[in-house]
Amino acid sequence: MYTITKYLTLIITMLTGGLTSINTHGLEIPIVKQNSGLYLSTPNRYVYKGINPNNYLKFNNELWRIISFEPDDTIKIIKAENLKNIPFDENNQNNWETSTLNKYLNQNFYLSLPKDIQDQIVNHTWNIGAVYKTQKSGIALKYTVEEEKEQITTSKIGLISMSEYIEAMDNSKTCGNISLIFKNETKCQNYLDKIVKQNNLEAAWTISKDEYSESTVYYIGNTYFPDNMANSNFIAAMPALYLNKNITLIGDGTKQNPYQITKTN
Repeated sequence: MYTITKYLTLIITMLTGGLTSINTHGLEIPIVKQNSGLYLSTPNRYVYKGINPNNYLKFNNELWRIISFEPDDTIKIIKAENLKNIPFDENNQNNWETSTLNKYLNQNFYLSLPKDIQDQIVNHTWNIGAVYKTQKSGIALKYTVEEEKEQITTSKIGLISMSEYIEAMDNSKTCGNISLIFKNETKCQNYLDKIVKQNNLEAAWTISKDEYSESTVYYIGNTYFPDNMANSNFIAAMPALYLNKNITLIGDGTKQNPYQITKTN
């Protein structure tokens, strides 16, 4: 009953334009409608957008960025430092489930984390369906999401998808789908691109494969064509994961005072 009431209250608030902040995981975070910050995406889902949102998180003594607060109360985050170049798949195939990068992240990387850090990471679903490269300018973000949902896997560690990269843009009219990003590439930048540049990297992989080729995968962070051969060794991995829904956070999300986990039930 509580969940239904909470959902209906949110719908009414959305329709009246009255949502100004959310209370989640011990924090009260402002909701914005323009520029960098936290946006309402869909009922009970909130995403960070723009080039400089205050979404820094200290996790495993490293800086990460919060991508989204999810409807199941998990928090999706992405690693923002100490990144390295690695092929998506040494056999030059773009299927995430069988890729060597998937194996590396969910075995080598995950098992290298301290036990208390592992315990804060949940097994979660990931949308890994193929995405069309050439889209008409009127194609909305929701169609990219639907394409990605055509193939789903479950794991502890993954990468961001193309739809998440697009949604992190704070100007949907200019950068609201893949075709627009191709057209306006110099104007279409967000904090995910900034992570790549701050780490002096060429680019970083997404989890999304190209519809037209079994060997190409989308990447982000550079101004030239955003896909490449899966066996490329000049593109980095930015591990992403979902945090336990029961954690409590402190901080304000700035780089100087990043969010930190203080409690996990």
